[in-house]
Amino acid sequence: KATVETWREADANFMAWLAAKPVVWHQQMYALLYVDLPTSPQYKRKQAIDRLKNLQIIRLGDGGYSVGSHCYFPSNGVEHDEILPRVAKGVYSSGKDKTQQEDARKLLEEIGVREVGEAEEVQGILQKRYTAQADAPDDELYLRDLQRFIDLVEKEPGTDKLFADFYFLKRADEKWAQPSQTYLDSPFLETGLSAYYEALGARASRAALAHLYQQVEVPIEKLRKFAEKIGVQVQLEIEHVSCENNPAV
Repeated sequence: KATVETWREADANFMAWLAAKPVVWHQQMYALLYVDLPTSPQYKRKQAIDRLKNLQIIRLGDGGYSVGSHCYFPSNGVEHDEILPRVAKGVYSSGKDKTQQEDARKLLEEIGVREVGEAEEVQGILQKRYTAQADAPDDELYLRDLQRFIDLVEKEPGTDKLFADFYFLKRADEKWAQPSQTYLDSPFLETGLSAYYEALGARASRAALAHLYQQVEVPIEKLRKFAEKIGVQVQLEIEHVSCENNPAV
């Protein structure tokens, strides 16, 4: 009744019944589920955990529910966040039974609830300020965000993939764009791409980064590496294509 899949929603009556239960009851339920997990063989334990991962049984700080992979533990005094949903703290900290508290938290961790790290914080910033519908931040706030983005990609390999779908780069034409809609050229890197895209005129799919980036308090080389990792074009890309239907053939 609490299973959530692409084609299936949780049962509304069951969810209403669940929501009427106090947080300490949820803690008891999570602890019981954890203790009941098979200890061996390993594949049976994994099967049991996988079944729990699809259940919308994680009580949130705002009283709602979600699946474990969409939830985070409260941190830095934040107990409710629409972008990074936080688990209700009481579901693993109620009462004085330490073993029950620990088992409840272990269950939450097993089914995907995690701490908010720097990558998650950055993802939250991107979703809040850099979607196509969001209002553009002022330059001061934006440059602080950008510094944080650059530091994250440098320190945590693989996080460059977080940025592909967000409009957080400002172009020379004053438009906000995704990495795939921009390129680097002078004064950041001599690529010659300006000549190519200017020749295309209105047909150009990319534009140069704005000169605003000269104000970023990082070395140009560091900025260049960041831009290249997230998908900003730094060289002319030659592709093999078919000549079928070419009138010159």
